[in-house]
Amino acid sequence: MNKNYGIHRGIGEKIKFAGVSVFDGLIVLGAFLLALQLISFFPPTQFLQMIIWLILTVLLAMFAVLPINGNSKMWKLIWITITRKMSMYFSIERDKIIG
Repeated sequence: MNKNYGIHRGIGEKIKFAGVSVFDGLIVLGAFLLALQLISFFPPTQFLQMIIWLILTVLLAMFAVLPINGNSKMWKLIWITITRKMSMYFSIERDKIIG
């Protein structure tokens, strides 16, 4: 038996730099650049709000790419929660609604 179970070696590998996935780093970098572009909408008197906006945008992007249960990403969990259809089950009895 050659112990070939049909799963290729390295199927879950990702390109990493310093222990961080390059794709996740690009997402955080893109969020940072987008926040820099949107800073132009703030008036010059709101300097503190501009800095807070920049920091919170980067933190939100980092939170979205964090691995959670089963190495899934948080943004996938949020997307599934938003797009999942909530179904209602009607009981045979007319007065009971489940769900």
